Amino acid sequence: CMMQDYPKVLAPSEKVGFTSVAAWISFSPCKNATADAATKKPPACALSAEADQYHHCSELLRWAGCQVEKQSRPEAWGGVTVENLRPAVVLLPSFATSLAELRTRLPCPSFVSVSERSTLVLEGHVVVKSLKLDGGLVIKCGPGASCVVDHCVCINAGFSRAPCPPDAPEAIKIRGYLTAKGADVPTFSLPSGAWTVTTDAGGDVVCTRDAPFRVDEDGCHVSGCVVA
Repeated sequence: CMMQDYPKVLAPSEKVGFTSVAAWISFSPCKNATADAATKKPPACALSAEADQYHHCSELLRWAGCQVEKQSRPEAWGGVTVENLRPAVVLLPSFATSLAELRTRLPCPSFVSVSERSTLVLEGHVVVKSLKLDGGLVIKCGPGASCVVDHCVCINAGFSRAPCPPDAPEAIKIRGYLTAKGADVPTFSLPSGAWTVTTDAGGDVVCTRDAPFRVDEDGCHVSGCVVA
């Protein structure tokens, strides 16, 4: 049954309560066709639901202390106008499922900034220590993989949007636009192991596998002695 109907199925002696939270945390319906959504506020359609997801993740980064710009002007696709489609931030559940875990993924949030036009996708065990993003960045850690983003200045063409053509798949057409990834957008799909994403001396964003830390029988590492 629907939430508003649930109390009606309870006995008169039952106590009923509720918890109220801001809509961006937990509520974004996707129930209206695009043509109908153009006349409604909120639109409650595919475009607005997607925009609300981006906004939700952006707000989590802001809550953690990161500098994330907000969309400066409304954007319309398929006759529906939204105000929170940028930046497009996607934090998959494997990245963090709680605020406490989010803090561990962002140990130095004051050193993390995301511009309005940016797209950021983080999946898996990724720790972002310092990042300046103005464009696009995609990091996906598979099972057994971990990645640290440190001293990373990522500036590129990013992702662009264009109106859907008439023959676009319905799953794309209902949101009103197509997305194209710029050729210079760093995209890393990492297998098991420890990795670091950073900016090299030439200004390119690179990903390198961390060298394994091996200790010999005397408890000494090749670079010096350690306490075993």
